[in-house]
Amino acid sequence: MTLDYLFGNNTNQLFNNKEIKYKLSHNTNRLRFIFVDDELFASVRANGTYALTINAAKILLEHPNYMINSVVIMDDVGEFIKENGSVFSKHVIDAGNNIFPRSEAIIINSKKELIGVGKALTTALIMKSSNKGAAIKVRHV
Repeated sequence: MTLDYLFGNNTNQLFNNKEIKYKLSHNTNRLRFIFVDDELFASVRANGTYALTINAAKILLEHPNYMINSVVIMDDVGEFIKENGSVFSKHVIDAGNNIFPRSEAIIINSKKELIGVGKALTTALIMKSSNKGAAIKVRHV
């Protein structure tokens, strides 16, 4: 249910034939890591949100409504983003409706090739309409 809430209806169906394991924090005994088929899917933050990995992004891109959590960037800035660690608003072509400040964003190009994942710094509307400032702090490329 948490996956459906954070990433869109029926996201949980992507995991029907996958093995899911959890690891608890030694200090707090709360959920800390989620593994899918023995690969790290996400770290669970203290506020309950997920910090996605590249593996998680690959799985979530299989969902028909993948775009609600994705940001499409210009094709020619992928290398710049890998070096710089940020996606700037001027590079954003489109952004999904589920992109809000501090939410997880899957970064793709116009060919639906995965560039990375990161934390949104602004809303989808501002990313699409602005030509100034950082839009996403990239965590994994």
